[in-house]
Amino acid sequence: MPNYKFTCTHCGKSFEQDLPEVKECPFCFWTSSVKRDDELDAENKAAAGAREKKRDTGIRVLFPAVSGFFRWVLLIGIFAGAVFLGVRLYPGWRADEAPVSIRGDQKAIPGETGKKAKTQVPVTPEELSEADGKVLLRELSSSPEPSEAEMIVLARNVQFSTGWSERLPSPAWTLSQYEQLIADQERFYKITLPRSYKKNLRSLFEEKYLAGAEAFGKGDLLPARDLWIESLVFPLYSTNIQKHRGVVLTMLRSFINDTLSKIAALNYSLAEREGRVRERSAAEAYGALLRLIQEKQWSEALKRIDQKKPAPPPYPLSITKVDQDIQRTLAGLMEPAPVSTADFLAMRDDLARKKDILEDLSEENYRKSLTLHREGIVKIREGDYPGAIKVLSGIRGPEVLRSDAQAKLALLQKMTGADAPGEAR
Repeated sequence: MPNYKFTCTHCGKSFEQDLPEVKECPFCFWTSSVKRDDELDAENKAAAGAREKKRDTGIRVLFPAVSGFFRWVLLIGIFAGAVFLGVRLYPGWRADEAPVSIRGDQKAIPGETGKKAKTQVPVTPEELSEADGKVLLRELSSSPEPSEAEMIVLARNVQFSTGWSERLPSPAWTLSQYEQLIADQERFYKITLPRSYKKNLRSLFEEKYLAGAEAFGKGDLLPARDLWIESLVFPLYSTNIQKHRGVVLTMLRSFINDTLSKIAALNYSLAEREGRVRERSAAEAYGALLRLIQEKQWSEALKRIDQKKPAPPPYPLSITKVDQDIQRTLAGLMEPAPVSTADFLAMRDDLARKKDILEDLSEENYRKSLTLHREGIVKIREGDYPGAIKVLSGIRGPEVLRSDAQAKLALLQKMTGADAPGEAR
């Protein structure tokens, strides 16, 4: 029987078989990629003929009246013409893309390509109007003067009121509630504390916590706070501190948290009590600030702005005996919450705005800005316009000097064609 030759188009290997049909390649085991060599040759010849026919048909469609040798001559001529035009047009295209150089009094604007660059034509001092010339050389008063808008802020009188509260977040514990808590926690955790240890807890509660509650009832806030801190100095349940925390501090967690909230409330009251004593004097100081502003004593008025934030009295030395985890919480309670009265917040915002203006009007800062302003005018008279731009750009306040400097800078930009102050160069 004759042997048939096959080729696998997947792995590219050839092999022979006695049968005219093969189901799979013996090398890669693919079935759809195995073809007899005679069939494969016929397919390749058919594909090559189709490509040749398509190329010939395309040329005849484009040039139906041209054939043979003249057809190829026409194609070569078109290609040569395209190359010639490209060579002739390329230098002009490159010249149009390049930045325009500075010629005469025209200055190129960097960053513009592919089109004609814009130009800035400097203006000579003689070409300025009389009004612009006066602005350019205008000098200001040596005494600081606020603008109309700044004077509105400085003259504003904001009234404030404060709300005071010395109530605790929850009632004080009683001895029966404290002992009931311990009994409930023993049943919950299935732990029975030694009788002597519970006796020590009871003594600590009576001597410190109840004494603190009594002091608070009399209005003695500081002794009440310090006694409640000492009520958290629990006797050690075990020499192992982790066991002590895991048993006693866990069982008494609700009592500890409630006591900490009371200490936080007392810290707030103690801090604000000092503020309440000074509230009347603070109102008088605010009125004195307004009087200084009316008298244009800017530096003295600035000294009236800053006020220290009140803080509660320091903790007693016995805090060192409290568990360290509780000590960290107590340290955070030294920052009392701020008063949330709307009028008080409005006054703080008003003082901040006044302070910004008064800092620019203060003698030292105004003298520095005025020196820069005069130095800029000197450079303008000397014809050093770039130097004047640099100096005048450093003026930040007050508004009168800043506005005048901006007007001068706008004219100097026209005269030099330089970038506006603050623009990227």
